[in-house]
Amino acid sequence: SRHLKGTGTSINPEIMYREPANAALDGNTVDKDQEQARFAENTIRYQASLEFINSRVNGLIRALKGE
Repeated sequence: SRHLKGTGTSINPEIMYREPANAALDGNTVDKDQEQARFAENTIRYQASLEFINSRVNGLIRALKGE
C-alpha cells in the first residue's frame, strides 16, 4: 500500500509531511486534486472496513442466537 512508514510509536508518533510539487502564486502548496483523490481513497477503505466489521459482528450475533 502507499502509506508512509513512520518510526514513531502511538505514544510518541512521528509527524510526516509530503513534499509539495509546486507552490501556487499565493504560496499555497496544497494540491487540491491529489488531496481529493486521497480523501476518496480513504473514504472507500473506511466504508469497506465498516462493512467487513458489520458482517463479522452480525455473523457472531447469529451464531450466539443459534441461527
